[in-house]
Amino acid sequence: MKYPYIKEADTKLRNLCENRLEVKYEEELLKTARQRLDWELSLIEKYEASSAWLTVYDALKAVGAEEKDYCFRGTLTALVVSFLLDFTAIDPLTCQPKLYPEFALDDKKERLMSFEANVTSDINKKLVAYFEEYSSKENVSRRFFEEGLQYGVYIGDGQTRDYYGNGSGNLPTDVFYFCFFPVDREKLQVTLKKGIAFELIKPETFEDNVKCYGLTHSTGVWEDNAEILIEKGIVSLKDVIAYREDVFELLLHYGVDREMAYVIADYVRKGIVRKRGWQPEMIQAMNSANVPVWFTESCTKVVYLFPRAHGMSFLEKYC
Repeated sequence: MKYPYIKEADTKLRNLCENRLEVKYEEELLKTARQRLDWELSLIEKYEASSAWLTVYDALKAVGAEEKDYCFRGTLTALVVSFLLDFTAIDPLTCQPKLYPEFALDDKKERLMSFEANVTSDINKKLVAYFEEYSSKENVSRRFFEEGLQYGVYIGDGQTRDYYGNGSGNLPTDVFYFCFFPVDREKLQVTLKKGIAFELIKPETFEDNVKCYGLTHSTGVWEDNAEILIEKGIVSLKDVIAYREDVFELLLHYGVDREMAYVIADYVRKGIVRKRGWQPEMIQAMNSANVPVWFTESCTKVVYLFPRAHGMSFLEKYC
């Protein structure tokens, strides 16, 4: 990654994380945590993304943001690096339900490292001011807006262009971006647990709340899918598909190869099975493992699956 650029970023990020290992982890988990950290940093370094992580970390520190002031979206919570940098309070090594780092970092990176976070209105204003100053530096940062409100920055190849649009989904893939969305905590708390899945299931545990969040916010997973499976007693709440991690876990449970399980989970996540059907090698892998028919049929109804880390982050932070 060419922009942003921080001198000796790989070394700085590695030192920052390693210095926190013994603070964050007890002796019995240190070895596992160090192995995971090494794997994550190897990929972050491979894709020259250390500067991106440090840029976000430095920005939050510069504006005096505390962990209560922000909540990262997407898959970021699945990484030990995020836990060590206080981007999340969720420890991906011990949390339940489980998180899997390959969904946040993989060896076939399609786009550069990107960050999205909910922030308080006060921190949003401070981040805007911070990046206004950052923009005057040699490594040009471009701001993007919605309805006149600056809510993020992207740092690209130095082209003189600003981005105007309705979300980060339209950004080019060859840039680093950091979206920060000002949110009202109290208003968000009211809406997080709304939806028919919450109303019918009335979850009590954190795990069940996470599942219901996925059933509410993913697409093609509840009506004519999980709702029927639960009503008919075919499967319990814990087994229905709400996130791509649910697909991944069930396939692993039946003995499907981990790499194939990852490919299938991502295929289902994007709704490709619903549009095009299964690939022959996928059918063969699932049939060989005796994966149940209800599962493969459920997958064909999925339009889009949220990452579990996203739901866990929101519920941990706001509920």
